[in-house]
Amino acid sequence: MEYSESPMIYLPHTRLTITGLREGSKYQLSGVSKDGNRMSYSQPLFVTTLNRENVSHLNQESLRNAAWFVAVLCAVAIALLSILITCCCEERRGGNYSVRRKEMEIGHQLENEEERQFLEYQYGYKS
Repeated sequence: MEYSESPMIYLPHTRLTITGLREGSKYQLSGVSKDGNRMSYSQPLFVTTLNRENVSHLNQESLRNAAWFVAVLCAVAIALLSILITCCCEERRGGNYSVRRKEMEIGHQLENEEERQFLEYQYGYKS
């Protein structure tokens, strides 16, 4: 193991920046405070520096999971859209017939000859 000593810091400064660390390496940090002849040691703190390969927060597995989620959302959206279009087309199709045509299908008798001739000319019905 290799040991190195950082420069001393004095109050009111309480921060120290350590430079020259290697990527992907493990370090043990210990603090020592000194007041006259008295010295106090801190508990060791173990630190591992990051490697450039692990800097990204997005790994391949999370990207694959996100792709599946987006694909499922698209499939659900397409299904809902097709159901909505089908329902709208069914509602419109129901109102295509006129009242007179419906009456003829039910079996109402036409009141006069003029109406009978008009419907025969318009729809091709003969009663």
